[in-house]
Amino acid sequence: MGRRRSVRHTSFSELTENFERLNVETDNEAADAAHRAAAARRMSAPIVNPFGPSTPVPASPGGVSDVSMTDVSTPVLNAPNLPAAPVYRGSTFEERRTFMRQYEAYTIALSVFQTPANRPFVMPVMACIDGDTRRRIAMFEFGCAPETITDEQWVQYFLEANVPVDRDNYLTIDEAMKSLRMNVKLKEAQSRMNQLQADMYKILEAHNLGDDMFRKAPRRIVGYLLEALQPVGFREIVRH
Repeated sequence: MGRRRSVRHTSFSELTENFERLNVETDNEAADAAHRAAAARRMSAPIVNPFGPSTPVPASPGGVSDVSMTDVSTPVLNAPNLPAAPVYRGSTFEERRTFMRQYEAYTIALSVFQTPANRPFVMPVMACIDGDTRRRIAMFEFGCAPETITDEQWVQYFLEANVPVDRDNYLTIDEAMKSLRMNVKLKEAQSRMNQLQADMYKILEAHNLGDDMFRKAPRRIVGYLLEALQPVGFREIVRH
């Protein structure tokens, strides 16, 4: 007779241990996958200018999982330096608006360097304020220590400068536009008109009435351009 083969029976405790170990491994894999998915979403999230309209983060296409992703990144040779963040040292509303335009240009320039595997660091607004300027504003404007002011509060501080002072009173802007003149030294007619529009826009921006004037008083804008045409004979021909 042949030898009887011994059969080892798995105990209940061993089954329980194996089941728990399998659950732990599954949970770890799920956690790692969720972490990779969250990191991928952070990398792909667009760089948003806090002073402009908020841009929604694009969602993943329906039915397509972004958990398992293939690394297709390659090393970049001779990569350029990232653009430097602007520094605010001002005190007036106009200087605040200038800083916001500079910060917008900074975020747009940074977005060019974003790839599916890399998202450049965006300097917070609060880190773009000069130290002495930050302490002065915190003392006089906020009435607290600068380290207690959040980045969101600093964003709101700058956005205050976007409220037009003379929204419905155009007498000040009428007076400023009297100095607007077309530069007849430029040879091309299109260059003359483009320069005139740029000069007018600078005046509107100085009074923080650019968007407001174009929306509420377009005829006034046309009138400013008409009165600035040169020479006088050309202006009269256009007028009539």
